[in-house]
Amino acid sequence: MALNAKYTDLTSGASGSLTAMMQGHIEVATKLADTFRRMGEQYVETDEAVAASLRPTEPR
Repeated sequence: MALNAKYTDLTSGASGSLTAMMQGHIEVATKLADTFRRMGEQYVETDEAVAASLRPTEPR
């Protein structure tokens, strides 16, 4: 029973448990994904703005 309790604590216990560590990794990965998504959106916006600024303003 003591061994079961120890392994239960290691997997789903306090802050050093496997569950807590995995949750931390999930949060970091989610933040990274959000950051890269926003970067992609900003890249498209910047690319479109630069392309628009390079277009001739008066018809030839």
